[in-house]
Amino acid sequence: MKTLHLFLFTLLFAQTAPAQIQLEHTYPRGQTWRTRLDVSGEIYAHEANCDLVLSDSLHLEKLGIDIGTNGFSDCGGYLLSEKIIDSDAGVEVLFGWLDDDYGIDIGNAFQDDDGHQVELIGNAFQLSQIPGTVPKLLTGAAVLSIPGLLLEHNYGGSQRRLQRQVFPQGGERYIAYNRDNFDGFHFYNAQHALVKTINLAHPGFNSFDHITQQYFNQDTLFEFLGARWMGFSDANGNRKRIEIVQENGDTLFSILGETYQLSIIPNYSDRLLVYSFSSPQQWQTQMIDPASLQVLHTFAGVVKRQVLPDGEEIFMEDLIGDKVLIYNAQFQLLKTIPLPKSWDLGVTRGQFSSSGKFECFYSFRDAPSPTLVRCTDEDGALLYEFPGASYATIDRQAGMADKFFVNYPNIDSMQVYGFYKTTAVHQTLQETFAATVSPNPFSHSFTIQLPTVGDYTLKLLNTAGQVVIEQNTQQAGTAHINANTLSSGVYWLCIESSDHQRQVLRIVKVN
Repeated sequence: MKTLHLFLFTLLFAQTAPAQIQLEHTYPRGQTWRTRLDVSGEIYAHEANCDLVLSDSLHLEKLGIDIGTNGFSDCGGYLLSEKIIDSDAGVEVLFGWLDDDYGIDIGNAFQDDDGHQVELIGNAFQLSQIPGTVPKLLTGAAVLSIPGLLLEHNYGGSQRRLQRQVFPQGGERYIAYNRDNFDGFHFYNAQHALVKTINLAHPGFNSFDHITQQYFNQDTLFEFLGARWMGFSDANGNRKRIEIVQENGDTLFSILGETYQLSIIPNYSDRLLVYSFSSPQQWQTQMIDPASLQVLHTFAGVVKRQVLPDGEEIFMEDLIGDKVLIYNAQFQLLKTIPLPKSWDLGVTRGQFSSSGKFECFYSFRDAPSPTLVRCTDEDGALLYEFPGASYATIDRQAGMADKFFVNYPNIDSMQVYGFYKTTAVHQTLQETFAATVSPNPFSHSFTIQLPTVGDYTLKLLNTAGQVVIEQNTQQAGTAHINANTLSSGVYWLCIESSDHQRQVLRIVKVN
């Protein structure tokens, strides 16, 4: 079991709106993500140098797996499970690895929490879990049964690509093809017997990302959605066409477009978004209904589609470093929000405040200050700031509460915040854990009145997120910190109790 060294960093609660987020945990150097296991449910995974640590939904460390002890380096692409290698409740880790000590070598492996390890065929993997079918593991061109990882079938060498789908007519199919020396799409049934080979006489396709049946029309022919190189650029700079071609060669749909996205959101109508140039250097987004293949609307710019936590569908255009335009489901402009000097933008509503306004979180730099993450509402009111952070994301997954992840590159850490939907919840949290500092501002030292008598960890951080003073107290109701050697400026006092309650206070040192 590994012991994580916890860091607490900056959190600024604005005075203009009730706070609705609270720091839950800070993970140290490495990558941190959240997932759900078959038995254990929601967990947090933290990895550094092939050393993997798993914590539960309360961020309490439960398991450490040191993958690097088996000679692997540069591990990544982790898939966590409890039901793939065997049927016990032990955690299993599927990962990719790279070893460039003696020439570059890559591969995949499985490791159980008891150290048992299985080498896998191929250098790419995907867990195929389709409702109504038996789960399979695809590694390269090989199909492995689950649990047990027994080889069920191998469709060829390292240049083969493989995907598994279920179609309305015919059911389960494996589709194998060679990207470098293409000789057609080979369709096999669930018993791995060849059903048909489709070799479209349409040169110039860059890729087929979607193979469907009875999706774009109602016949039984397979449909291929992809981007085709034209071999030239038109007057606006478009080099490709986005096309839907049937297995018999008929073209159902063809439109100029550099790239596209098939947007599928449960309980909402599917949309095909095609991005192209309407004039030189001027992007446009065409919104297409897959059922009718009709263009519903054309936006002047690059527009993304999302659904807010309250269920409203919106379309968003981020003019980086300038503003964001927000449209409703009827393509009407709802709001133009100025956001100068911003990038890595996220938009939500009802999560950072209870005002009902749009909320924007984004990276920001106003030289010569360091990078920070800022959260404001649609009128520009400051809700939160995270000095020293480089970017932030909302982690939204089905069946789990949303979390806010804030990344600090200078100290290589990740903070996780929880959302609290009502002001009353947040006020209760603050009332049960409320320390005070005096004097503030201070010249040489200050005293902290702690919430209750107990054990606390106190950390004083500068605006870059670096810990400049750390102090522990035992069964104390007050604490005294001498900061005489520090330079004047703004600091952050992070207070954590033995039962993991936390508070962050802004204090100022003057000469």
